[in-house]
Amino acid sequence: MYSLGRREIVAPGGGGARWRGFWGRFNVAPEPAAYLTAQQVAKLLQIHPATVYRMAASDPSMPALKLGGVVRFPRERLLRWLQDREQGRSYSGQRIKRQVLSAPNPAPSKDAA
Repeated sequence: MYSLGRREIVAPGGGGARWRGFWGRFNVAPEPAAYLTAQQVAKLLQIHPATVYRMAASDPSMPALKLGGVVRFPRERLLRWLQDREQGRSYSGQRIKRQVLSAPNPAPSKDAA
């Protein structure tokens, strides 16, 4: 391993060399952002960013923070909001039992009249 200031060249097993940044050698995963942009939310949901803005404007229960002209979405609250709206779940997060409709009432027979 050769040190070049804040970068170093690592030759794993003697074969080839690759660049690794300063923090790369500590194997520390970056913390997820506390607030997401509309583009990040759109990528998460696989929809267009304009749809994210439209959803935020039309649904007041969607967690969004507007500061001036900037809209951000609190990550943890957004993920909880999405989980609460999964198909087959109530807003409390418990599974919804499907209602079984009873058979329709038979038509009155003509003999009864």
